Amino acid sequence: MKSMNGFFTSKTLATLTGTAAALLLLTAFALYLNLDQLPGQIVIRFDAARGVGSFGQTADVWGLIGLGVGMVAMNVALGAAFFERERAVSYLLSGVNLLVALLVAIAVAIIISAN
Repeated sequence: MKSMNGFFTSKTLATLTGTAAALLLLTAFALYLNLDQLPGQIVIRFDAARGVGSFGQTADVWGLIGLGVGMVAMNVALGAAFFERERAVSYLLSGVNLLVALLVAIAVAIIISAN
């Protein structure tokens, strides 16, 4: 098995992965700061046609952030494994990391603002 150090020394991959991690940390920090303002039962899904679709607890929002962290970690592991053979896949997975972190941040911000 070849060394996977190349993945971790690539500036582009480090920037994409670091930005995704920083965005997830910023999202978790924003949720932590707004925990006291959230009611016990929060609206998770809402649409204009049917109204409130589902309720949840604050643990569900933490789970959403955890899901984002898990997806980013999985993409980093896959990107590191594919770095030597398929470098384009590593770059694609790192770009997806940024997209996943952005979507999680948007979802958490909408949940916080709706409650």
